Amino acid sequence: VGSAAARDAARSALLQRLPTSLSGLHVVTMHGLANRILKARAERHGASEPPQLLSATDQFAQVQGLLASQDPNDWPAYGPLLGMRGFVDEVRQFLSRAQEALLTPEQIAEAAERRGLGGWRELARFLGEYQGVLDALDVADFATLLQRGASEAAEGEPLFDHVLVDDYHDTTLAAESMLRGLRAPDLVVAADPAGHVF
Repeated sequence: VGSAAARDAARSALLQRLPTSLSGLHVVTMHGLANRILKARAERHGASEPPQLLSATDQFAQVQGLLASQDPNDWPAYGPLLGMRGFVDEVRQFLSRAQEALLTPEQIAEAAERRGLGGWRELARFLGEYQGVLDALDVADFATLLQRGASEAAEGEPLFDHVLVDDYHDTTLAAESMLRGLRAPDLVVAADPAGHVF
């Protein structure tokens, strides 16, 4: 399910149709699924909790603070823009889209080098720094949560017997990779092919 409202509507519709209570039934968003995966894998590795989730506002503040600490000389293409609120939001969106597409800083830097896009090399470097800071703080934004869920989903035994996904047309590469990694014996996705977003 793509949002909290859709999750609640799906849960309500399922509960109305079930003849009995199912304690093992979980209705979650993709981000909620990623969080469950990370929690299960954290316990497997002896940790207690998955990373703390940053709200969109906290993520913006994190990006803004990191950009404010950058040396403009390290940003030949974008140095004069580092303190501008609009640029901060563009960088925040870039970070999210890159992680949702499972792109590494190295992949972005290589593509930028091939195409001669200096500004993209700067963004690739910043993506690596940003991910390092989130790891050090043990926090994750929404895109990082999906990226980490995708990387951890295939570890260990399958976590679910049945997975039903609604609104699959809103999926991202990270969410798709996470679902494949779960290796659920029974996976059903429902989507509107004409409504594909990502």
